[in-house]
Amino acid sequence: MSRNSFALGTRCDHCHSEKNAPEKGLDFAADDKEAKKTARVMLEMVEAINKDYVGKIEKADHTQPIRVECVTCHRG
Repeated sequence: MSRNSFALGTRCDHCHSEKNAPEKGLDFAADDKEAKKTARVMLEMVEAINKDYVGKIEKADHTQPIRVECVTCHRG
């Protein structure tokens, strides 16, 4: 997640909401922020691009395939 956060130029609290009192910190399980819902869709899109498109490109030198990541489009 830190790579995603860096690529987007955000912090954890952009997608994750605060826990209710008396606990402190972020509620990573909560899905109440729109940014987190959007991030889930974007992560599914990245996975599909890598699997269905970029992953099918054969490289002649047999090195690691090129992969799309958040930073491919979002550059912090």
